[in-house]
Amino acid sequence: MKARSLAASDGKVVETATGAHGDFWFKDLAKGAYNVSIEARGFKGTYFSGLDTAKDINLGDIGLER
Repeated sequence: MKARSLAASDGKVVETATGAHGDFWFKDLAKGAYNVSIEARGFKGTYFSGLDTAKDINLGDIGLER
């Protein structure tokens, strides 16, 4: 399953897609607070708010519901 992930902060949106193993990274984001959404066709989306990029963030395994 391929999913797309969006990170939004101050009106700027950055998009990335999952790799072969379902991992995704947002590279070179400016420091700040971001809202992240994860979406895949046929699945309910997942949303995280206020993620602070002043440090590395690992969201762990994220299972999407059908």
